[in-house]
Amino acid sequence: MRWWARARALRLSPAVFVAVQLGAVLGTGLPDLPFPALLGGSSLGVPLTFVLALVPVWTLMHGRARVDARQEAVAVRPVGHYDRLVQVVLVACAAAAAAVLHGAGAWQLAWAFPRDFAGYLGIAGLASAVTGARYAAVAPTLFMMLAATTGSAPDGRIHRWAWCLASPGDPLAAGVALALFVAGLAGVGGLVFGRLRVG
Repeated sequence: MRWWARARALRLSPAVFVAVQLGAVLGTGLPDLPFPALLGGSSLGVPLTFVLALVPVWTLMHGRARVDARQEAVAVRPVGHYDRLVQVVLVACAAAAAAVLHGAGAWQLAWAFPRDFAGYLGIAGLASAVTGARYAAVAPTLFMMLAATTGSAPDGRIHRWAWCLASPGDPLAAGVALALFVAGLAGVGGLVFGRLRVG
């Protein structure tokens, strides 16, 4: 497994993950990031936590893009299982940290980070079937920006499809994020979009 971890610069991912989650906690009191409403809804101020959840996804996809996917497809070792295991462990760590911080009253948006991280990972996993790992992180980034600019109603309500901006305790948003994460892990994107791959 050493060559696999070294090829993916895997030592970087936990460091980035911890730094991002710590930054999200420390940045709780900072002003929300302003996004314009493009379709007549209310302009949204997006908490930093919702955006920072993208950063570990970029790191993981960058690591996967460092290797030749075609060579790994015929490798004896189950490198795909290793990748999925890392994702599950990181999401579990994010959820555990959120539980501790929420229980201590230290972070009001605690549950939003693991939810959005898992959902963004799922979207990237689905997109990688078409774009390859190199550009897979673009998909959740575009989705978050689309949600931030078009995901609110005139009265300020968040549309159901914009789950990544829902309140941390929204069960439907958590369910959608979990479903996307599982679909990304299961390789659903490859089954649906495999023939459309561009890279």
